[in-house]
Amino acid sequence: MDSSICVIGLGYIGLPTALLFAASGKIVHGFDVSQDKIKLLKAGKLPFAEPGLRELYIKAKKNGSFIPSNTIASTDCYIIAVPTPQTNHAADLTYVLQALQSLIPFIRKSTLIVLESTISPSDCDSHIIPFLEKYGKFNVALAHCPERAIPGNTIHEMQYNSRVVGGKTSEVAERVKRLYLSFVKADIHTTNLITAAACKVMENTYRDVNIALANEFAKIADDLKFNVWEAITLANLHPRVNIHQPGPGVGGHCIAVDPWYFVGESKQARLITKARGINDDMPEYVAHHVSKIAKKYHLSSPIIGVLGYAYKKNVDDARETPIEPLLKILEKKYSCIVHDPYVDFKSRQSIELEQLLNKSQVIVLTTNHDIYKNIDFRNYPNIIAIYDLRNAVRNSQVNKTFTALYKLGDGRL
Repeated sequence: MDSSICVIGLGYIGLPTALLFAASGKIVHGFDVSQDKIKLLKAGKLPFAEPGLRELYIKAKKNGSFIPSNTIASTDCYIIAVPTPQTNHAADLTYVLQALQSLIPFIRKSTLIVLESTISPSDCDSHIIPFLEKYGKFNVALAHCPERAIPGNTIHEMQYNSRVVGGKTSEVAERVKRLYLSFVKADIHTTNLITAAACKVMENTYRDVNIALANEFAKIADDLKFNVWEAITLANLHPRVNIHQPGPGVGGHCIAVDPWYFVGESKQARLITKARGINDDMPEYVAHHVSKIAKKYHLSSPIIGVLGYAYKKNVDDARETPIEPLLKILEKKYSCIVHDPYVDFKSRQSIELEQLLNKSQVIVLTTNHDIYKNIDFRNYPNIIAIYDLRNAVRNSQVNKTFTALYKLGDGRL
């Protein structure tokens, strides 16, 4: 059973999932509405970079076990991995329901439907099951198996992170567990639909709240004049303390989005609402401090060089990046230029790193890509000041220069 699978949506989660199943011996049909994406995959090219993804693709292609297509295949199992953007504090189920609509002709009594897309906790009971029942599909084997992977380490985490499977029935959950054990090497825990969804939202909410706490500590440090980075390092020596790192805000399709699902479904989500506000306000806070730097050095119209656009280091993922709202605020007053070695810019222009360093008077390091570790700012006397939001710039990179180095939460601004 479940020897053939169709994965609906070949994005950051769907494609790795499809290739992991294919590499494990399953026949996998990969469906996506994007004709360009399917053309790329058929031509042996990948639509995005991810460590280990190409090796999986080569193995699956050699086995003939991965079949990308713009047509949905008739299979034993369908895995839905489509976007669920946040709209009005709820998961927008438009793409999920479109996927289910397209599956109606293929659904039989034994068909398994696994939803990997992140949803609000009550969505299966409130929207998805009623939608299927509207088409007479009352006994669908429905499950929710939310992904638990991070860009830059997706393949490893999909195999070695434990998984949670929620099933419409316990039998369905066990069936999905057996299916995923074909490539998951960690524990797989079974539960019901709402608990599985709540678990995923809780995981990302925990991180969002912790980052908000770190960002608030950074603001307090600026106010009270101590170095938040040193203080966090020392505080984390306590065996029961694990404070995250501050920064320009929160990005990615999970941490910046999922906590709103609790807010949308429960009036008790007061701390979560406050944390979301703190993190969303960080671009405004950073822009204010950039203005303080410009004023301190009497720079009426400096060129601001922004290093990094992706929401985390060494990946090309710019979904929900806080750097975009930061740039929009800064561009109201200054001329800004941006560099990111990973991001394929579509809505704004990027320039080469060397050009940025030669043109800028103020540098704002927003993403701590490894490439920025090698910059010797002593070679760029035009740079008056650096504002490091990630505690990534070392003193040795600015030693014996007139360039001033400031860090978010170092108490010097």
